[in-house]
Amino acid sequence: MPAFSLIGGIGAMVFAASAGVNGLIAGRALLGVGMACNLMGSLKLFTEWFRPSQFATVSGLILAVGILGNMSATSPLVLMVSALGWRASFSIIGIITIVLAVCFYFLVRNRPDEPASSATSSFDSIKSIFVSPNYWAISGATLLRYGTSSAVQALWAGPFLMTILLVSPLATGNILLMFNLGLIAGSPVSGFLSDRITCSRKKSWGLGFSHADS
Repeated sequence: MPAFSLIGGIGAMVFAASAGVNGLIAGRALLGVGMACNLMGSLKLFTEWFRPSQFATVSGLILAVGILGNMSATSPLVLMVSALGWRASFSIIGIITIVLAVCFYFLVRNRPDEPASSATSSFDSIKSIFVSPNYWAISGATLLRYGTSSAVQALWAGPFLMTILLVSPLATGNILLMFNLGLIAGSPVSGFLSDRITCSRKKSWGLGFSHADS
């Protein structure tokens, strides 16, 4: 997680310094690759640090914190860009990400009984993930649900509101800010329901899909 977060921070710096479309694409790609591991890495840490009966609750909390990051890319980012410019804003984001990655490496331990900076990896363990049907089932469902909402917020809703409906940038940011409040509330609540009420991951997922279908 620290290594990939470092890549994401460098991607933000590349994006801020780019003078053409190729550099912008490269920076955005590094950002995407760098941030991609943080959710799954966090979930793995939870399996080592928390009891199984607490897993859904803490997973819901980390999702809510992640959505707070999405919210910071709405009105707060608009205000930051207006004050500092988009290049300076992305540079600051990159520096903060790199500092957090370094702190994560030295402070966070994989397990309660090992040092913080003893991270190891195994090709065999990574391979076992990608050949698991459960991985593809969960990833596919997440792509269709969370991926769709993220694409709407990050790519489509803003240009549509500003270009087609002629909404101001700040008002657009405020609308997108509201878009995430349900996700922030829903993630911890669904985790709590899974751990304490339904005592079933599948039932909690089913409730979410039923609501989406309706």
